[in-house]
Amino acid sequence: KKAVTKGEVRFIKRYAFGDIFKGLTVDDSAVKSTLEYIERFIILSGRANNISELYERCKKHGYELSEYDFVTHFYALFDMGILKVRDGFDLSVNNRISFNSATSATLQTVKRLQKIL
Repeated sequence: KKAVTKGEVRFIKRYAFGDIFKGLTVDDSAVKSTLEYIERFIILSGRANNISELYERCKKHGYELSEYDFVTHFYALFDMGILKVRDGFDLSVNNRISFNSATSATLQTVKRLQKIL
């Protein structure tokens, strides 16, 4: 809930994280596409040791966005309550939750950063 100050924006720009944030794909269709890849992964195996391994497995099945996009989408889906992570990085999808990007603090923060960077 804390507003980003100009000092923080300079910090982000100085360390090149600004370019990463500016380059993220955070539109609804991209996040939904990531969800489809994760759902496919869950159906095929359902287990990965960590998010990097999950990304690599999705990439082998045609996922084309960057790992930064993937991680951002992963946490956004988690924010929305759609993606559940249990002990041992055991993943599941809660199909009773509707996709609503406005409920994701992750997506809203990235979108605000993209506007000011």
